[in-house]
Amino acid sequence: MNNLLKLLIFSCVTLIATATNHGENLDDVCPHICPDIFEPICGTDGTEYVQFENHCEMNVFNCKRRRSTLLTYSNIDMDWCTTSELNDSFDMFTKENSELELSCMKPCPMILRPVCGSNGEYRKTFSNDCEMEMFNCLSRIQRKNEWRLLKSASCSI
Repeated sequence: MNNLLKLLIFSCVTLIATATNHGENLDDVCPHICPDIFEPICGTDGTEYVQFENHCEMNVFNCKRRRSTLLTYSNIDMDWCTTSELNDSFDMFTKENSELELSCMKPCPMILRPVCGSNGEYRKTFSNDCEMEMFNCLSRIQRKNEWRLLKSASCSI
């Protein structure tokens, strides 16, 4: 029995020494198991958007990235992962209500202060908030989702 206890102690010391020799602390080991809960979140590392199943999945992914000195992902609005960028946005409006659509047209200042908006299906960079408001007017007339502000800058990363 005494030899079994010595063997057990020796195994534990060896395990701790091995982990320490590889620059790892036992508290630093990344978790591998997350709850099977689907609460999707969107994250970005500044170059791309990735959708994770839940916060735990993103934390595990970030832990592994930190250990390899890569940038980690931070949680952002889900629309960044679930919408596509729209370039020619006037095509999304039908030509049926042209008189009503004229009521939405208003002079906007020719000042470039880009804002990024989303209507739940698309992301678009507007020249300024006035242009986004014109699109919201058209959206209301044609019973489409309104645009909301994602950030006060271009949609591009």
